[in-house]
This record gives sequence, C-alpha cells and structure tokens, in this order.
Amino acid sequence: MTVRSSTTRSRSTGPATKEHGIRRTTKSTFAAVAIVVMIPLGAEPALAAPPDAPIVSILPFEEHALQAQRIAPYGKNGEERWRVRAHFVVKNNEQKTIRLTQTMIGYPNGPGEASADVKDTNDDPMVDSRDVAPGKTGLFIVEDGMARPGGKGGDRSLFFPMPDQVQVKLKFSGFFERVIHTTRLRPYVNKTPQGSYLFPAKHTDLDGGQRWSGGIHAFSRSQKFAYDLGVSRWDKAAKKWTGLVGTDDSDVEDYLVWGKRVHAMASGTIVRCTWSHPDNKNVGVDDHGVNNVVIDHGNGEFAMYAHLQQGSLNPLCPKDGKETTYGLNIPVVAGQYLGLAGNSGSSKPHLRVHLTHGANAKMFAGNAASGLPLLFRDARNVSTIKKAMIGPGPFAYNPMKGQAPAAPYNLINLSPLPLGIP
Repeated sequence: MTVRSSTTRSRSTGPATKEHGIRRTTKSTFAAVAIVVMIPLGAEPALAAPPDAPIVSILPFEEHALQAQRIAPYGKNGEERWRVRAHFVVKNNEQKTIRLTQTMIGYPNGPGEASADVKDTNDDPMVDSRDVAPGKTGLFIVEDGMARPGGKGGDRSLFFPMPDQVQVKLKFSGFFERVIHTTRLRPYVNKTPQGSYLFPAKHTDLDGGQRWSGGIHAFSRSQKFAYDLGVSRWDKAAKKWTGLVGTDDSDVEDYLVWGKRVHAMASGTIVRCTWSHPDNKNVGVDDHGVNNVVIDHGNGEFAMYAHLQQGSLNPLCPKDGKETTYGLNIPVVAGQYLGLAGNSGSSKPHLRVHLTHGANAKMFAGNAASGLPLLFRDARNVSTIKKAMIGPGPFAYNPMKGQAPAAPYNLINLSPLPLGIP
C-alpha cells in the first residue's frame, strides 16, 4: 500500500511529556466540563479552524518519503538511532499575513510528539522571519532525535525500528487548530554501490595519539547534514581532549587540524575548484571567501569539501588567475588527495564536508540545493568529547556501518589505528 503525503486541517493533540528518552502524548477524558476562556479587552479570539497554509514541500524527500539519517550508537553495544532534520515550505492561501509560532513532530505509529517554538531569525526589528505574506511561501525547519549525552530541553533519542510515517503539525498565531502534514518516513541510503562513503581522511595523515573529531554543522538548507571536522589529542595535564597543539588558540597553526590532508570520499568528477581565497590568519575573524572542491559522484549526490588552504588544492584544479566556478570535468578516484584543511571562509581551522542533491547552494533546478545525509562505513566512532565524558582509553569504538557519527562532538578512529590511546 502506498502512503501519500498530505496536509490536513485537524484538531491538535494534547501536551507531550518525556518518558524513557521519547515524548509520549497523554490523554485525559473530560465529561460535562464547562470551559470558560477569558479574552482580554480589544483582543481577537483565536479562530477555531487552522489557516489555509499547507506544506507544499518537505526535504530531503525521495521515493514519496521523508528521508531520515541513521546514527551510530553512543557507547559500546549501544543501539543504532535515527534523526530527522528537514526544511519545509508553507504556502499562505489566506488573505492576510500569518505567523508560524510552533512546530510539532510526531509519528502516528511510533514515538510521541516533540515540539519546538519557532524563533524570529531576522535581525531587522521591522521584519519577522516567522511571517508569511498572502499568496507567498515561507521556509522553515523541523528536527527530531538530536539527542546528546547530558542534553537538555527538547533533545531525545529515537531508536530503531523506525516508524513508517511522520506527522508535522504547525501552530499559527491567532489560530486554535494546527495544520497537519503526514507523509511516509524511511532511512536514507547513500547512492554509492556500498550505500555509504569513505571518511575524507586517512590514518596515515595523523601524528601519534591524534584522532579526528566531529561536530554537527549549523542548520542551513544545503548543509543541514554537514560535518565540521577537526583533530583532537588527549591532554594529560588537563585530563581532557583538545584540538590544540598546546594551550594557545590565537593562530591557525595552533590547531591540530591545520594542514591535514583531505581525500575524496568516493570516485567522481570535480565540477568546481575555488582556490584563491586567503586563509584567515587571525582566529575569530572571518573576512575572506571559502576555498572548496565540489565532486559530482554521478548518482545525484554532490560532495563539497570546504575551508581548504589557499594554494593547497590538487594540481588538477585549474589556477588560471580567476575563480573557476562550475563546468569543470576532472575525474578523481576514491581516496585521491584534494587539498589541505585550512581556515578560508571560517573563524577557526576545520574541514566542512557535506552532500547535496545539486552542485551548489544557489538556485538549482528552480530551487536551492538540499542537504542529504552523509553516511560513513570505514571509521569507528565514540562520543562525546565535549564534556570530557571519555578518557584517554583504551575504550570501545563503534564501527560506522552506513551511519552518521554518534553525537554533536565525538572521536573518529580510522582503521588500523588502535582502539583508545596507549
């Protein structure tokens, strides 16, 4: 049976509560209860029905389903998890401007609902990013399953088996009932023959005792599944993991990731090389463009490697005195050298890598490119290092088998490095 996505007008459910790592909706039955609603003088009562404001698209969406991301377990013998990180477009068919104030995500046959207030992200005090004008569309985000050890607020873990449907509810100011959008849900599989990618680095590029470390990039349309990658070592004196050579962090060369070699995660064709932007030498200052390489893997997935050092890109990339944009056709193979991790277009050295369904983050096929889950298969993962919750080792890494790293901050072990730090 095919389940089609739909947007409906329906009464919202009751409040959500936390239970065993997920939110479950509790219901109460009331009989013959009179409810008195006090409306302030001069205020308009909320309309009973929701606005005519359907979700007209939600991404990443393939094969009639919203695509979720697989996540490696946190600890030894832990359970595989999944998360939703999506953006959606609302069409306002009303005759007046409407304001989205809350999103709620749930699963008709799975975990309970989780809600989040929608914040105004526009710095202009005269413009509210939550508003959608009549006849216009608005772009918004929804996410779930972004739990981390010690996390607070709306964080929660979502474990397999994954439900086959997801339901997004939208609350608009001045409207009592919510707009409801229901569609299929399935885990994303990369379109390589192995269903995943190699990690963009090699163990031979690290010095003794070093490990790659990862973090989740800030939410954006094309980079919502992006990773910000660095290198860490165990500081015996401070008894914590650090990404610095010593204790100073004011210069780019103070960072272990600076100058680390970056490699192609799969075979494909380089379609863009941006190579001429200077590195920001002063940490904390971002005043230059981004050097990057974009690879078309020939399967509908494009990989971007960003913040590379000026002048470090593979000699195959043309350097003809001007920026080369798109239209290149340079074959590369999996594991081939691309450049060095740097600090171009960034406030501190790191490597950003992400997948999209298009070659750039600009207009592509009538719409901006959407980020896709990037899954690894040749690395081991343990989390989390942000709160020094793991020591120097030895400790167990979980092999990533077509999964994302476990947490916003983690260590990544590349075979055949030993498990833990001797």
